[in-house]
Amino acid sequence: YAVPQAVSDRPVIKDLQANVLFANDDIQRIANGLLAADADIIVLQEIAGRNEEVLSRLADKYANQVNCRIARFHSVAILVRIPYAANRQTSCIAELGFGRVNVMFGDTQITIGSFHAWWPWPLNQYEQIDLLTEHWKNIDGATIIAGEFNAAPWSHAVDRVAQATSTQVPAGAVFSWGPAAGNNTFPELRPLPIDHALHSRHFGLLSRKALPSIGSDHLPVLNTYVLLHEKDQK
Repeated sequence: YAVPQAVSDRPVIKDLQANVLFANDDIQRIANGLLAADADIIVLQEIAGRNEEVLSRLADKYANQVNCRIARFHSVAILVRIPYAANRQTSCIAELGFGRVNVMFGDTQITIGSFHAWWPWPLNQYEQIDLLTEHWKNIDGATIIAGEFNAAPWSHAVDRVAQATSTQVPAGAVFSWGPAAGNNTFPELRPLPIDHALHSRHFGLLSRKALPSIGSDHLPVLNTYVLLHEKDQK
């Protein structure tokens, strides 16, 4: 990833994106996998019902939690081990699969969003993004929007989210969904890159990689960023 070379003095922040799968009730496996990543921020989807207990398992390390509960497919959550912003603004639009909160990382305020996109068909992903766009207009400054987008990184859908949230789509692809992740429903399908973390110009992406399975049909994806000097932001 293209980041300025002179970033050794800048703070590094790690964000873990994971769709845990609503039917996944292996709480210990989920908790162990999420904790092993040692991330500053954990962004979750399908955290409901059978697996919601994992939030309490992680509370000692991630005391600040936003849980947007709704039907099993659309629940999202955000867990952080860094402080909330003094003017914390928490928003749950659970019926549209989105939640956000602003936190402080050093002296930088960051908006963190968790997004679970609908399927393009038979659900109406286009309409979902339309409805959320009005809400996203209020997002500014340093931002990370992570989630299951149900779309490839080169798709119009992902680009629409990036445009609406003033974020960037990272180059390349991480193949996070498919048989390798434990999805045996469609074993004939190839892996797909549909879990993403979009970031604003305030960050440089140092690395992005899929982690071992936590029993979901999606692999967790760990994103490591550096907070850039203003002169290096593009």
